[in-house]
Amino acid sequence: MSFTFDGLKTLEQDPYLLHKASMNGELDIIKKNIDDILLVEKDESKLKKLLVLKDKDDGRTILHWCITMQQEDILRYISHYYKLCKINTDSLYDNAGWTPFHLIVSSMFEFDVIVNFFLKTFEVDFENLTQGTRNKTSVLHLIATKPQKLDLIKYFLNENVDNCRNLLKIKDSLGRLPLHLAASNEKCLTIVEIMLQYSNKMSLNTRDKYGYTPLTHALAEGNLEISILLAEKGAEYENDYDDVLKEALNDTFKRDFIKKIKQK
Repeated sequence: MSFTFDGLKTLEQDPYLLHKASMNGELDIIKKNIDDILLVEKDESKLKKLLVLKDKDDGRTILHWCITMQQEDILRYISHYYKLCKINTDSLYDNAGWTPFHLIVSSMFEFDVIVNFFLKTFEVDFENLTQGTRNKTSVLHLIATKPQKLDLIKYFLNENVDNCRNLLKIKDSLGRLPLHLAASNEKCLTIVEIMLQYSNKMSLNTRDKYGYTPLTHALAEGNLEISILLAEKGAEYENDYDDVLKEALNDTFKRDFIKKIKQK
């Protein structure tokens, strides 16, 4: 999304001027307006109202937009003022129920920007954010299928940041655990391995809204290595009364899974 500026508009003419500048990477426009508010008008309350102002279409703040559009210089600059105005960014939900933290975790920003800058700048409450998105998506759901987020997943789970391991037990609106999602992507074997370190047997056999376990998700997607790993860790694969499992095991590839798992 891109916006052009017709002349030098002011905030009085366009209250969403800084939202557009944040999208376009116009740091100078943002700096000038913030300086005018703080140094000329000396009105911190006005700045706070501006920083929490949500646009009409998406319900997003300036902070949401600089993250969405990968504007790191604006992110680093504007974050200082969110802290200065004591704004709780966990409360800034857009129309889809996403906070700036949801966005930055799922963004293409590097690990260093997310962990060493954003998390150290803002006090993020992982568990309270779980019910934020429309699909009740937790932080781990957002990145479970993204192998490029492996370092972040390791950090969250191995360090148990803010009791992040508890999120492994949280279901989204379709009844899926983060493990269900990771198991469905053949490129996420290492992510599944890490999640299994902190998951119990009950999680292994948890069914989503459609009756699928992490194993049946893996089988349905043809992920042989992940399927074998889940079975070795205790996922049920021999159940004559499980119609979903029977359906997942009804072709040559799935029968190959049974053959390989019995060889272990």
